[in-house]
Amino acid sequence: MAEEEDREISKINGFLAEELTEFRVKCRAKCLVVSPEEIAERTGLDPQVVKKSLSRIAGKRQSAKVVVVRVGKTDVVVRLTK
Repeated sequence: MAEEEDREISKINGFLAEELTEFRVKCRAKCLVVSPEEIAERTGLDPQVVKKSLSRIAGKRQSAKVVVVRVGKTDVVVRLTK
C-alpha cells in the first residue's frame, strides 16, 4: 500500500515539476496554479487519489480551497475548488 502511495506521489510531483518548468519558460512566472482534475487527467490517476495524495504532500500547507506544494524551490498552488 505504501509503495503504491509513493508511486502516486511521485507521478504527481513529476507532473508538477514538468508543468512548472514549461510554465517558467513561457511566462517567467514564480508560481503555477493547477487543479486536481488537471493533474488526474494528465497523470492517469483518479481525482480522489490526487486530492488525497496532495493532502499528504502538503501537510499543513493547505486550506479548504488550495493546497500549496513545494516543487524544487518553487511553490505550486493547486486549486481544490472551482
